[in-house]
Amino acid sequence: MPIKSTKIKIVSLLVLNILVWGFYTHAFIQIKIGETKMLLLENEMKDNLRRQEMALILSKSLDDTETDRQKIIGNVIPKEGEVDFIKNTEDLVAKNNLKSEIKDVKIEPIQGIGSLENLAIKLDVVGAWSDVMAFENLLERYPAVLSIESFTLNKFDTYNVKGKQIPQWLGSFSFKLAKIKE
Repeated sequence: MPIKSTKIKIVSLLVLNILVWGFYTHAFIQIKIGETKMLLLENEMKDNLRRQEMALILSKSLDDTETDRQKIIGNVIPKEGEVDFIKNTEDLVAKNNLKSEIKDVKIEPIQGIGSLENLAIKLDVVGAWSDVMAFENLLERYPAVLSIESFTLNKFDTYNVKGKQIPQWLGSFSFKLAKIKE
């Protein structure tokens, strides 16, 4: 009988070991499943954070782009703004004690930019050298996308005022100004 009782003890220990092994295997598998779920959640959180960061960067980029666009629009002539620009130019000429003659005004396309075009103007002004140079300085600082293509300054004539010889200068300007296409 001792053999039978020993067999029972061995079988019981074997069953107990199998149960313990099964319990630990089940626990280990559950831990692995939990780790996998945690890893998936962690990766999902990282992806969400990356998406939020990218959305924030994109939003800031769009805001910056809109700000830049508004700056550009503020520095070009609006549609049908040619007349106002020419009137402003004539006012600048008059304020600088000059006489002017507009030689040519035309619209030219800008390569690669479909929404803008150039307003090309050729303008002659006559007056004192300092006045012509002051006008040229104002044109350079005009708050718009303006490029002076050419500028020549020649002595035009001399007037006698109260016994003094006063030279008159002819300033010939050719410049382009960006404007919104109609």
